[in-house]
Amino acid sequence: MDTYGFNAKTVSKVDITKFGFRLTPCPIANPLMKNENNKYYYPLLDEFLPYNQDIKIKHRKELNLPQNKRIILITSAVWQETYKAYPHVTNFVNAANKIYRNILTRIAQNNIVLYVGPKGFFEEGNIPSNIHFLGQLSPDVFEKYATASDLFITRNITSTTLAKLALSGIPSVMLKNSLFFTPKTKDKFKCPFKPTEQVEEILNNLEMCYPYRMYPVGWYTFLEPVIKDNPYINVVNEVELFDEERAVDTIWDILENRETVDRITENVARYRGMLDKLCTPSNILEQIGYDEANNCCL
Repeated sequence: MDTYGFNAKTVSKVDITKFGFRLTPCPIANPLMKNENNKYYYPLLDEFLPYNQDIKIKHRKELNLPQNKRIILITSAVWQETYKAYPHVTNFVNAANKIYRNILTRIAQNNIVLYVGPKGFFEEGNIPSNIHFLGQLSPDVFEKYATASDLFITRNITSTTLAKLALSGIPSVMLKNSLFFTPKTKDKFKCPFKPTEQVEEILNNLEMCYPYRMYPVGWYTFLEPVIKDNPYINVVNEVELFDEERAVDTIWDILENRETVDRITENVARYRGMLDKLCTPSNILEQIGYDEANNCCL
């Protein structure tokens, strides 16, 4: 398990084969995988949010949000602001946050960005007037804001919030990073895309850049086998954080292109159809003969 650019020593000592059967949630696991070796796949969610144009209009009225603006929803959590403060981690997080802020600022020029959670790194500097900080919300209120939005942006592919919103049909973008170099390998590093001048300067000033799919911890390599050939990626649009221009273009395409949204809607329906074919945890326990009273298999 890659964590902050290194392998997590504690986790590497765990032998999961000693723990008997495993219940594997989809997402993030691949619902097309077969149950084998005491590993059983089940749908993580069984309820979804109602999301359509009528619901969006209704909830915008109730929340006093404009009907003629595109609305982007983003979230932040306290744990994302309390990372291990190793020098290379702090430098990387500052760099990643700066690019993330650039992307949100550019998008907010003609749209509204709703920010749920602590302000964190956004407390410094000038904040665009179209970025509104909502703080912590109750689940019911949060879901109302979600269904009033046109797009959800995250930096955590394992997020259950992402799963619920994306599978409810709310278009979602996941900003990941696959770039990786250390002080020893930086001289040989070549960026696979053309960065902006600012991104190039930021990368040049970093001694270490580590990949992530769960920001800011990492888990890029750890999750690679799970993501590979996983239809969930057809539901959630993954894009490189440091590829700022493409990230902005991807977001604009979703906000402005009806065909793109229709394609996402079709992918969501297809994925939910895969989930419908999976057994629930209770069904699985019945199949393997699990005695709940004694916490053991029969």
